[in-house]
Amino acid sequence: EVELPSSDQIMIRHQFRQVEVRLDQWMELAAATLAGAAGNVSVVTAPRLPTARLRHVELIALQPRLGLLILVTSEGSVRQVMCHWPEETEQETLSPLADALVHDLRGLAADEVAGRAEGAFGLARFVLEQIGLALRGLDAAERTEVRHSGLELMLAQPEFAGAAGEAQALMALLRGGAFLNAVLPSLGLDAGPGVRVFIGDENPAGELRRFGVVVSTYGVDGEVTGVLGVVGPTRMAYGRSISSVRYMARLMSDLMSDLYSA
Repeated sequence: EVELPSSDQIMIRHQFRQVEVRLDQWMELAAATLAGAAGNVSVVTAPRLPTARLRHVELIALQPRLGLLILVTSEGSVRQVMCHWPEETEQETLSPLADALVHDLRGLAADEVAGRAEGAFGLARFVLEQIGLALRGLDAAERTEVRHSGLELMLAQPEFAGAAGEAQALMALLRGGAFLNAVLPSLGLDAGPGVRVFIGDENPAGELRRFGVVVSTYGVDGEVTGVLGVVGPTRMAYGRSISSVRYMARLMSDLMSDLYSA
């Protein structure tokens, strides 16, 4: 297997140490870094999660009966909810309650939090119910976040010079869930991580058959799975693209593992 040069690996890891521990920032940096390393368009999708699980809660008093619930999930998603407290409440009450909830609820999903709410009373019950609703809302949000970078690199190549219409069609495919829906059936997620290469007519989507595609899954223990890859001309330097995708998938998997074990 061709590996990315060690100097490139060190530089990439250094870049990731400079950003906050947030999934969206990792995705942005992964897309930009992968595009630069491979010299083509990159695409990085957010991992698909089985359920949203609580990592942290903050409760902030704004007015005597009005406050803010800030919820952070295991994957780093943040949701803010305006709350009308059932009674007048000060920050001195909210802060220790939030600390206790973080201790008791870390790692729990919506249904588990709802179960805790049934045995609670007053303000604690109200907050537990709000947390459960927020987690359910995150579970119900069937959106696939996608980041891409490097369109200018591909358009600078002879095959695509002046092909603005084709570039727009490719971008439309990469946005949203279309790219993911096109490649997922061909990736064989149950087979575990690994780089897959599709050249021309081998591509599962008709819109991709003018391109070469190098993709891999990344994630944690087969439960949290995202996709990242490179799209370029069929004559692209596959050795460089494969080594770049393989290394970035490994790095993103390590980062996700650290995030979920925190």
